[in-house]
Formats: sequence, structure tokens, C-alpha cells
Amino acid sequence: TGMDGIVNEVCEAQGREHTAVETFAIAGLEQAPAHAEGTYRTLMPATPAVPGTQYAFEVDLDACSGCGSCVAACHQKNDLHPGELWRRVGYLVGGTPSEPALLQAVPSACHHCLEPACLHGCPAVAYRKDPETGIVIHSDSDCIGCQYCTLTCPYEVPHFDRSLGIVRKCDMCQDRLAAGEPPACAQACPHDAIRITAVSAEEVRFASESGSLLPAAPDSKYTLPSTRYRSSKKWPANTLPVDYFAVRPERGHWSLAVMLVLTQMSVGAFALEYVRHWHMQSITTDVNVTGPTIHWIASLLLGILGMSASVLHLGRPERAWRAWKGWRTSWLSREILGLALFATFASLYVFANVLTAGLELQEIETLQRFLGLGAVASGGAAVFASVMIYVATHRPLWTFGRTAIDFTLTAALLGVALTLAVTATTSPVFLGDLSARPHESLRRLCLAILALTGVRLLLEATLLRHLRDATMTPHRRAAMLLTGALSMSFVRRIFFGVLGGLILPTLLLAEPFWADGGYHPVFLAAASGLAWALVTTGELLSRHLFFLTSVAPQMPGVQR
Repeated sequence: TGMDGIVNEVCEAQGREHTAVETFAIAGLEQAPAHAEGTYRTLMPATPAVPGTQYAFEVDLDACSGCGSCVAACHQKNDLHPGELWRRVGYLVGGTPSEPALLQAVPSACHHCLEPACLHGCPAVAYRKDPETGIVIHSDSDCIGCQYCTLTCPYEVPHFDRSLGIVRKCDMCQDRLAAGEPPACAQACPHDAIRITAVSAEEVRFASESGSLLPAAPDSKYTLPSTRYRSSKKWPANTLPVDYFAVRPERGHWSLAVMLVLTQMSVGAFALEYVRHWHMQSITTDVNVTGPTIHWIASLLLGILGMSASVLHLGRPERAWRAWKGWRTSWLSREILGLALFATFASLYVFANVLTAGLELQEIETLQRFLGLGAVASGGAAVFASVMIYVATHRPLWTFGRTAIDFTLTAALLGVALTLAVTATTSPVFLGDLSARPHESLRRLCLAILALTGVRLLLEATLLRHLRDATMTPHRRAAMLLTGALSMSFVRRIFFGVLGGLILPTLLLAEPFWADGGYHPVFLAAASGLAWALVTTGELLSRHLFFLTSVAPQMPGVQR
């Protein structure tokens, strides 16, 4: 007996009649053999992909009813977990008084791009593009769960499965294609709206020049998607995704926020103290090495703590060692290598200063300078790689200029704030020499914190001017988030920044603590430490908002 016979036997054994679903299934099974073979043949290309071509999805939007059969078939075939979608169905809407109303269902999955950003950005080399079919394939066994591909893919195709600790995505049912069968989504569509076709690289590049796959979708020039949408309808000029005007925060990525802030503070503080120390040695031989050594150790430990925090972001932290493998194309791998070099040079520099304290040999001084310069250079390279990690996603708010200024100001501000705290707590007067006076540099450090904080807060506040944009730009969406769903986080960020970066430094400058009758050294150290803690908290909140407000164009049906 066939499948219909099995259904009948089950119903008889349970003493019940067919359900509506079972009745529908039996009817489909009775009709399927007559036309299935011919139908499946039309869902596949006439010939296999040849060099210079690749397989691609072709979607007939006129035939799509939005029933979701493709979604269900994909879910069942790939045994996906609840909430995990490799194929989605969204909607476009439009209409004007002079144009008919439009409600268009749009199915979408991985577009198996000619230049896949997920592949180029992956630090673990967990993606590959099949040389024969052009299918972009993800290797679950190589994935470390860093989720960077969820940021680099403009169509937000890769899905992070927390239960598995890895990312997964559509592979165009390559096993079925190898057997001469269409993907599950194409075979399940009752209207034959999805089929596989072979397209040339030249065709993909030419089609991508025209802009986007669909209204309001990401620019195709970035990754050169191979999917083709066909429709004979004339769409209204105002056609947009049904949820186009919805404003939602992105994921906050707290562990990444902590990593970025601490590593940037570490690099900034180390570089500042390195310059100060060698400048003092160039003008006097009586240089206290206790303070700088403590400062370098504090900077190094904060950097290591930041790097450790990044491991918490991984779905499979035990595979973190694989993160350097993609250094040829991935800025994330380059950031990791840069931070590793910074930690190595900084550690050797600290050890060299501690072990050779009191020795005045030219060879030792040359070695110290080399190690220090190596730490500063590799730390700067790591911060640059951090900038490029987010620039490479092509999100409108993560431009090179904006991100580079953002990260550089964080490194400078927190570097100065940490230097102030360490200098105040290691000054001779705080350590018991009441005849000594705090160094004049404390005043300069307070002035630097005031200036850097003022610039930092002013630049962040300028985003609010986009509330007056005439159209729903990404910058306007971010500004709406800061004044709406994320308003309390934004207020807290401003509060900590003003208190730690403006009020406390002003309070310290208001009293001539570098002269007789100034602040008590304990108060001076406590106020400096508190200013550093508050400024750091403000920067953590700022970096959290950096992720939450990174809105980007999206395909219809993508739920954030």
C-alpha cells in the first residue's frame, strides 16, 4: 500500500475519521504521480552548472501566494529548531490614489552571493563556495559561534542557534541537487513559484548594478546576490516592506562592548604612559619608575580582561583557537592577532622594566624602547582592525570616519582617565611623603579628560539632529531609538559621562591641589579613581548603544 493506505490504517486503528489535514494529504498523494516527474524537472536547470555559472534561486512573485509551504518544508527537511528559519516569507505593500494597491508576498533565503560577505568575514574559515555549483556552504564542525557573519551578511541569513552554539544557514539542499531533485522549498511550493536556475557571473554582476533585489533591500553591489525575483506587475512607486516603519533595536552584544572598551583603554593607557615615561627620561635622570610600572601592569591586565570577555561571546569557546585562521580576509582574525601581539610585547616590556630596574645599560634601554614601541604599534593596529570589523559590514552608521573617531576617542579618553587614577594613587604624597606635592601633570590630565569628554558627548548628541530627516533614513531610526526605546540607556550614558568626565575633573581643577593648602591626597586619589570608573561605565553604555542602534536595510520578512 501507498502512503494513503498507511494513513487509512492508522485512522482505523485509532477508531476515528480523517482529519482535514489527512484528507488534503491523501488527495494530493492521489494526484501527485501523474504530474510530479514533469513538475520537478521544470524546477531544475536544463543542464548542470558549468565553469563561469552557478546555481541560483529564481522566484516568480506573481505565482507566490505567501502560504509558507516553503518555510515549513525547509524547517522539516533540515530538522530546524523552534524559531530557527532558513527561509522566510515577508510582504511588500504599496499603493497611491493613481496606482492600485499592492500586497506582495516575498519568499527569501540565502542568496548564495557571488562575493559572500559571510565567507570573507569568517575568522574560522567555516564557509566555502562550492567551485562547481556556486552554493555557499557552512561547515558546522568548523564554526566557533562568533556570530560575525550575522553582521556581515546584509540579508541577515545566517542564524545563530544558541542550543548548538553555532551558526547555520541554507545550503540550497545540495544533497537533493546532487541526486537530481529540487530543494525542499521548491518542491513543496504548490504554485511552482521557486525554482533553481543556472546564472553566469556576468549576469549577476550586471543585475547587481541596478541597485537592490527588492524595494528597501540592501544594495546588491556589496555581495552580488544570485537570487532573481520575477514579476509582471507594475509596482507602485511607494512600495516598501510591510514593517518598513517599525523601529527596533539590534542585539546589544554586551561581551563585545566590554571587550572593545577594555582593550581600547588598555592600548590608550599603555601608549600614553610609554610616551610620558620616555619624555621624562629625556629631560631628567631622576624618574620614579614605580608609578609607570604599576600603570603598565594595570593597562596590561585590563587588556587581558577585555580579551577574555570576548570569549564569552562565542557559542563554542573551546574552539576559540581557530579564530586566527581567516587572517587573509577577516578583520576579526586580524584584530585577534593584533591584540595577541600587543599583550606579548606589553608583557615583555613590563618584565624588562621590572627585572632591570636600577640598571643603566644602553643595550637594556634599547631593548625596552623596542618592546614598548612594538606594544604601541601592535595595539594601534588592533584598534584599527576593530574599526574595520564594523566598517566591513557596510551598515550606514558604521562608516569608517564615524567608527574610527568613536574608537580613537574611547582609547584616548579612557587612557587619560586611567593615567590620572594611577598617577594620583602612586604619587609620593599619597604614599606618605607629605612634603611632596602632586605633579603638575595631574592638572593637564584633568584638562584632557574635560576636552575629550566634551567632544565625545557632543559627537554622540549630533545623531539626534536626524530626527528632523524628511525620510526614514537609518540615522533617523537610530535617533528615534535613542529618544524612544533606548532613551533611559542614553540618559544613563550621558549621566555617567558628564559626572565622571566633566563634573569631577572640574571639581579637581577648582582647587589648586598642586599648591599648599590643596585637596588631601586621599581625596585626590579617590576622586580620580571615581572619575575613571564613571567614565568607563559611560563608555560601556556608549558601546552597548553602538550595537543597539546599528540599524541597516533589510529584506522583507526578516524579524529582528
